[in-house]
Amino acid sequence: VPPDGFLLSYFDRYGEELSPPLVTPEERAEVHSVRIEVITRKAHPDPTQLEPLESEFSSTVFLVSPPR
Repeated sequence: VPPDGFLLSYFDRYGEELSPPLVTPEERAEVHSVRIEVITRKAHPDPTQLEPLESEFSSTVFLVSPPR
């Protein structure tokens, strides 16, 4: 995973992105979903190919019981 290959994004109940850091209990209580993105990158096994192989995965997790 490259340095820019892992990202967490936090969203409130209206789908608006919240800006980290979420340090206070009140800020964390606003989080209703989290989007996770992971990118992997490695050299292509064919030495004639200059572009690396890249794979991206993302998923959104909706909190079942958000904090109150």
